[in-house]
Amino acid sequence: MKLIVKKRVGNENSSMWNTEDQDTGSVKQKVCNRDKTQENNRLIESLVSLIHGIYLNHLRFLDAETQNALTYHTRNGT
Repeated sequence: MKLIVKKRVGNENSSMWNTEDQDTGSVKQKVCNRDKTQENNRLIESLVSLIHGIYLNHLRFLDAETQNALTYHTRNGT
């Protein structure tokens, strides 16, 4: 198995990363595109919000007992 170690170069706001292959000792530097990462995060948040909205809309069509049970388990993580 190959072991790869990623380390940020500079401070926590840096977008430069070193990737070191532990087997060969080679180090490659890569610039992380922060704009793309932030865009992906926004898309993920939108998708989660959409799925949550669909779930809540679905609850409206269930009988009261099932709806209460699902809501209880969802809130309590069980």
